[in-house]
Amino acid sequence: MQNRQPKTVLDILSTFHLFKEKVAKLRASPFTKQLGNLRWGYHVDDTTGDFRIEDIRPDDVSREALILTLRFFVQDSDGLKLKKIVKLYNGLPIPETVKQSVANSLKAFEEALASGLQINVDGTIYKSDRLFTIFMYGQYCHATKSNRDLFNRLRQCHPLTWVMLNQEFDKLVALHLEYIFWLDKKIAIALRALEATSPSSSCETR
Repeated sequence: MQNRQPKTVLDILSTFHLFKEKVAKLRASPFTKQLGNLRWGYHVDDTTGDFRIEDIRPDDVSREALILTLRFFVQDSDGLKLKKIVKLYNGLPIPETVKQSVANSLKAFEEALASGLQINVDGTIYKSDRLFTIFMYGQYCHATKSNRDLFNRLRQCHPLTWVMLNQEFDKLVALHLEYIFWLDKKIAIALRALEATSPSSSCETR
């Protein structure tokens, strides 16, 4: 299978500039600006005794718009998947300590992604990283049948559970954003190093 990973400094520069272009869109998104208000809860009305669920999240339009950009960082086809970016970073002419911190960060991010809410659906436990995939590819991005079926199954949960699942998805999106923005700062360091290198030179990835 052909390795599509960029090899030359010029290719890596192009990839990193595209990375920063997409990051700028994430930073400017109304969804990102609304994340500070994320919360949920439930209350009993003192007068009627009715059960009321509070669900405060970014609006659906801003979420869908942001996900159109976020998908570049989670799917394989566009060359910006976070694992690929970290692999590129590891082959750069920059201090080993800096590269190691980026390599370590990916593992920490993946562990955090899997350490959130879990749910039992028909005897199967779904961890938070799987829930992220179910929502991404069952609702928003080129839905696949398996993820769409699971997403529809989750929609049948108790209303409070459904609120918790939606809140969890937005928290997982926020986790992606936090990591992407941190990585963007490291990319800026890499760009300064790369742009001082001849574009015609070769920089093999590991």
